[in-house]
Amino acid sequence: MNGMYCRLQYLLRTTFLDHESRNVDLPPDFSDAYMVLILFKKMLFLKKNVFVTYFLSILCYTQDMRILLVEDEERLSQALVEIFKKNRYSVDAVYNGNSGLEYASSGIYDIIILDVMLPGIDGFTVLQKIRESHNSVPVLLLTAKDDVSDKVHGLDIGADDYMTKPFSTDELLARIRALSRRKGEVKNDNVTFGDLTLNVKNCELVSDKGEAVKLSLKEYQIIDLLFQNPHQIITKNRIIEKIWGGDSNAEYNNVEVYISFLRKKMEFLKVKTEIRTARGIGYSLEDGSNLRI
Repeated sequence: MNGMYCRLQYLLRTTFLDHESRNVDLPPDFSDAYMVLILFKKMLFLKKNVFVTYFLSILCYTQDMRILLVEDEERLSQALVEIFKKNRYSVDAVYNGNSGLEYASSGIYDIIILDVMLPGIDGFTVLQKIRESHNSVPVLLLTAKDDVSDKVHGLDIGADDYMTKPFSTDELLARIRALSRRKGEVKNDNVTFGDLTLNVKNCELVSDKGEAVKLSLKEYQIIDLLFQNPHQIITKNRIIEKIWGGDSNAEYNNVEVYISFLRKKMEFLKVKTEIRTARGIGYSLEDGSNLRI
């Protein structure tokens, strides 16, 4: 995806932007929102609405599922990371049980792929501790052992699926898709909260009066996270880890800018549903019935 963004930015700078705009240094991670605004301005003027729709669909349908891979065989781990990235999954890879447990406890992952034989604490123990913390994230166990008793034990202590090495990457990807469906990653086209609807298919916010505004990729990902957790305060750290990734250079002001973009779009729609600020902590999606925190 980073390569696609770079190519699109270069295309827009050299083809559609005026001389003054070409020399603007884009703030880190703001490029998608900035470019969408410029693209609207230029493309609507040129009456190339089809291209605008296509560009927004590219932004909107990027898969945002985040995978934690806990595998001590570095060559296998690196190969799987590349495969996941090619299939547009975000992935973090660690090589021992202690790190796996630490990363899993963050709660930001949609699926965990966990090797059984690990340095430090083994995969079974990691899985047990994950479930003891009431974390219901889907876990797929990997093992070099084709022993039925091990498979039964893993499933009994909370694994959702099990694969024996060596395995087909196509089958692994199919099992990941199946686990994501069980978790609810396949969403309805419309998700409604209060008088505001998130149209997942068209990447839009829609008011109860039928008015709609398009969302950029980051705007969509943030509001989707809030829609999934209504009335709950989502910390800025969690937003950064979930949307940008824990190893990114994103800061709180990145989040604040996108929250500002979303609020302006919600104000345009004249909805009562709002994004409230919990000072010094984060944000929550509320129906507008109470005073802002």
